[in-house]
Amino acid sequence: MHIANTAAKIMTLADTNAQKYQDQITVDKQEAADYGVSSTPTFLIAKQLSVGALPYETVKTAIDGSLGSK
Repeated sequence: MHIANTAAKIMTLADTNAQKYQDQITVDKQEAADYGVSSTPTFLIAKQLSVGALPYETVKTAIDGSLGSK
C-alpha cells in the first residue's frame, strides 16, 4: 500500500472515531488533573508525584521503596 493511501486511511479512521475516543481522553485528562499531573511524563508511585524523564534507577528505587514499605 502506498504511504499516501495509508495516511488517508489513518485520517479517515481518526475522523470517524474521534468522538468515541475524545470522551475517554477527557475523562483521563480530568483524572490526571485531579492527581496534579500537568505534563508528561509524570509518574505516581506510592502517592508521590515525579515529573519528567527519570533515570531507570530512580524509578526502580522509588518502586522498591514503596513495595518495601508495605
